[in-house]
Amino acid sequence: MKDLPQLIYYILLVVLLLSAFIRYRYYRSLAVWTSIGVWSVIILFISGVYVYRDVAINLKNHILANLVPGYIVTEPNKMTVAAAKDGHFYVYVTMGNKNVKEVTTKFMIDTGASSVVIPLELAKDIGIDIDALQFVYATSTANGQTMAARSMVKKIQVGEFMMRDFPVLIIHSELQIPLLGLDFLQTLKSYKFEDDRMVMELPTHR
Repeated sequence: MKDLPQLIYYILLVVLLLSAFIRYRYYRSLAVWTSIGVWSVIILFISGVYVYRDVAINLKNHILANLVPGYIVTEPNKMTVAAAKDGHFYVYVTMGNKNVKEVTTKFMIDTGASSVVIPLELAKDIGIDIDALQFVYATSTANGQTMAARSMVKKIQVGEFMMRDFPVLIIHSELQIPLLGLDFLQTLKSYKFEDDRMVMELPTHR
């Protein structure tokens, strides 16, 4: 398999030269040599992308991570996300309960929050029985003190990291964006901040 890129290259090169020779016999024009040059560049480009596909994928991921807030660069047992322009870290989280369509929502990672905090509307969307909730827990948000209820979510997934039967806080008042707090961060093997990136190391057994 290691020789496959070279084999593809030589096969395409032979086909190119044969087609160019046939065309040259009939046309003998500058267009033939232009065609040879164009196809040579195309073949070299395809071969280069194939041989260095891992480098190309990593480059693509890092470009998207810096251009798209919330885009997660995934490596074996590790996730990296770049800071947004406001300095915060955002990720897209997929949540769902049994027999309910999963919902993907943008969250902010908040080391100052103790729990995963979601608004009432999102709780409805993912199938939580809001009539059974008891808003008896005092909590603080950017809008001040509010009351929250505890519940469980069957599935929470961040990138390739999935958690089952995870506790969340649901608040009745308006919440600008759901929060991933320490409850989530403590499920990681570790997390650290490097310049404008957050690196999350995943547990090997999950």
